[in-house]
Amino acid sequence: MKNLGANTLRLPINPASVGTAWWKSYRATIDAATAYGDKVIVSYWEADSSKDGLVDDTAAWKTMWNTVVREYKHNPRVYFEPMNEPHGYTLDQWVSVTSGWLAQHKDVPRGRVVISGTGYNDNVTGVGAARELRGTLLSLHFYGFWNSYTQQSDWTADLEARLGKYAGRTIIDEAGAPMTIGLNYGAWNGNIYTSYLAAVANTARSKGMGLVYWPGLRFGDAYSIESLDSKGDLVDNSATGVALLR
Repeated sequence: MKNLGANTLRLPINPASVGTAWWKSYRATIDAATAYGDKVIVSYWEADSSKDGLVDDTAAWKTMWNTVVREYKHNPRVYFEPMNEPHGYTLDQWVSVTSGWLAQHKDVPRGRVVISGTGYNDNVTGVGAARELRGTLLSLHFYGFWNSYTQQSDWTADLEARLGKYAGRTIIDEAGAPMTIGLNYGAWNGNIYTSYLAAVANTARSKGMGLVYWPGLRFGDAYSIESLDSKGDLVDNSATGVALLR
């Protein structure tokens, strides 16, 4: 919050981290953040051993969500994302999975449920149009390595096509670019990543959309916008990147 002006965390969950002894420790992150006034998006991620874009174990997935919803349905700062990047499902299959989740958790306000776009969360027009998912928020992921444009206008057009008419319901809940290699995010055009991030940030701002940067702090990741100094304090990796996002 101090360094970036951030007010939201997006955290992964899975059956191995929920309903076990470790869940009590992990919950502390959610509880501390929401007590401080932040919003928290909790999102199911499949196992590293799978990566097929499908729920790994439906029964375990349902049990996990029952636990999480029971704990946080009354906390208005917690948002529920049934699955991250459901690329193994067709649109119709994904609508069936998520409408089933909504039916299972009717006591959760739809405005606190974040439905991932199809594919790698890369398009929300299908889920946005689905009658079964009315009233929910939508999640879009968008990355600069997906294309080779060097002009902000081209990235903006690409992004807007993925949003369609559903920007008002959509959170761009993954977007990021290299922050440790000296790029100048104050100069937008002429580079893939500076033009890309300008398009993301300016589109989000102009349309009043939420944006979750990937990642806040991650060791060995050039996209990490924060590092730890010798004292263990968070420091910005790119002043121009932070300025653009703010």
